[in-house]
Amino acid sequence: MEYSIVDLATKTYVLLASVDRFLLEQGSLVNKSKRQLFPVVLQRQTSADALARTVQGSAWFETTGEAGRDTGQPSSECPIVRSEIKQPRLASA
Repeated sequence: MEYSIVDLATKTYVLLASVDRFLLEQGSLVNKSKRQLFPVVLQRQTSADALARTVQGSAWFETTGEAGRDTGQPSSECPIVRSEIKQPRLASA
């Protein structure tokens, strides 16, 4: 079961990376004649939301709280502890 969740999350991530690359190569994300976003932008957001739900629902991010309420804390099984995540450095002027 966990393998299938990781497999699904990996495939979705690769797909999102491909779509992101495509979108970044475009001159604009807006259809100027209709004054709206191209449909691929909205579909990309839908896929990103699905990936977030898949990862949050996995065993790595189980949380404790009342009535299934998310406390925002990773479980002890999470491979990355928040203190280990390096913050990006801002370029000094």
